[in-house]
Amino acid sequence: MKTYALNVVFQSVPDKDVTCSMLYPSASSEGNWKDEDLKTWGKMARR
Repeated sequence: MKTYALNVVFQSVPDKDVTCSMLYPSASSEGNWKDEDLKTWGKMARR
């Protein structure tokens, strides 16, 4: 974490319909997500 100056680690990328999820349920399970696939937490993690 120090090498990359990380201060937060996300251990999963849920797509459930809950407040803390990173993806909308319609997002692909294969990755390569577009901005419209990401909820607020997902956009923060992508930065």
